[in-house]
Amino acid sequence: MFATLETTSGSLTARLIRGAVAGVASGLVFAAATMWFASSMPDGSAEMPLHMIATVVQGDDAMAAGTTNVAVGVVVHLVLSALFGMVFALIAPRLRTNQLIAVGGHVYGALLYVLNFAILAPLVFNTFELANQPFELVVHVVFGSLLALAFLHRERPTT
Repeated sequence: MFATLETTSGSLTARLIRGAVAGVASGLVFAAATMWFASSMPDGSAEMPLHMIATVVQGDDAMAAGTTNVAVGVVVHLVLSALFGMVFALIAPRLRTNQLIAVGGHVYGALLYVLNFAILAPLVFNTFELANQPFELVVHVVFGSLLALAFLHRERPTT
């Protein structure tokens, strides 16, 4: 059913796959930057962001008890990255120019930050409030910017 739905950007299935792959790739850069930043802090640990992300599934109590699992954090992060990429894949065809796609990626990343840290963190993911907020905003915007690269239109050379 999905494969038959065609758009100017190709089939819906192809766009969703592109979004998932781009989301995971952008998410890996995001994770690497966040782990580097965490390890650069006094008494910081590169694994800390993954422990924090694991609380999405394991809860804040697991963080307090020291029982969060890095592997759970990796899986949660990659699944969310793919899903966020797929959502952007649904938005991208409405952004008609490369400039709009690029700006849209920046805005999308900033909106993900707002959703995760300004809305969800105070309500259900209190551990996220411990993160460095300015850095998180920047790395979310970078995520959106990298994600947008997968949806830029190929320019045809004029002859």
